Amino acid sequence: MAFIEQRINALEARLGALEARVAAAAAPLPPAHLPALPPAPPVAPSPLTDVLQRRAMPPRFTRLLDLAAEEFGTSVAATLSARRDREAAVARMAVMALALDRFHWTSTQVGLWLGRDHTTVLNGRERTRKHCGTDPEFGARLDRIAAAMERRDVA
Repeated sequence: MAFIEQRINALEARLGALEARVAAAAAPLPPAHLPALPPAPPVAPSPLTDVLQRRAMPPRFTRLLDLAAEEFGTSVAATLSARRDREAAVARMAVMALALDRFHWTSTQVGLWLGRDHTTVLNGRERTRKHCGTDPEFGARLDRIAAAMERRDVA
């Protein structure tokens, strides 16, 4: 019996030592021990952002973006951004629809290049199809973009 009591006492002592170590490790360090972090630099939009975003895109997709932005009176940067103004959103939807239907890229590829999920690309194509059904002028604009792409491909 004495052996068991000795063993229990030894285990309790080890447990107490372990609890003390855990408590010491969990205690926050005083502020004097923490190094001062430099302030984060302000994030300003860079003029190279557009170039860097477009670098991984194939040249044909870049031309499609340029033509759609020009046709709908917006910039390529606005088309690639998260802006929700009408011109940028419509140009983005046109790029989605043309890229999928006329140029046969996958929704995953187009989503990657536009910085969107592939389901967003599919939704943009469906919205474009509905818009073409209600607005013939919109369909004509898409045809002009596709025709300009074909002219540039031949040249």
